[in-house]
Amino acid sequence: MKGLGGGRPTNRRQQTALLAGRWEALHRPAPVESRPVPIDLRALHALKRSPMALDIYSWLTYRMSYLKKQTEIPWEAFQTQFGAGSPETTQGQRDFKKNFLKHLRSVLVVYPEANVAEGSYGLLLKPSKSHVPQRPHR
Repeated sequence: MKGLGGGRPTNRRQQTALLAGRWEALHRPAPVESRPVPIDLRALHALKRSPMALDIYSWLTYRMSYLKKQTEIPWEAFQTQFGAGSPETTQGQRDFKKNFLKHLRSVLVVYPEANVAEGSYGLLLKPSKSHVPQRPHR
């Protein structure tokens, strides 16, 4: 993908996340064969009017497909990944979180098996049934 600056963090939040081991370079996607994304096309159809809900659904189904233990992801990491154009002010962070949670509620209507909750500093993910069962390996 072009325009991602070679995968290097471009702002202080990304640099901090990188040091904390939380920033994943988006320019190096995993090979499709190693981690296919389990997506239900009916869910995509239901969420099609909201690009952010589609992004959250795609990310959540992928993440839940390999999550083995409870994990809390900081709101700052979500804002970096999903909040392009969101101000990095305290008010901007509050507005982003409110908007993200609104779209997450839409996602949970189509993917109710996702076990997520608001944590002390981010979104708490708990191992959940994958939205689309994995096919057996051939």
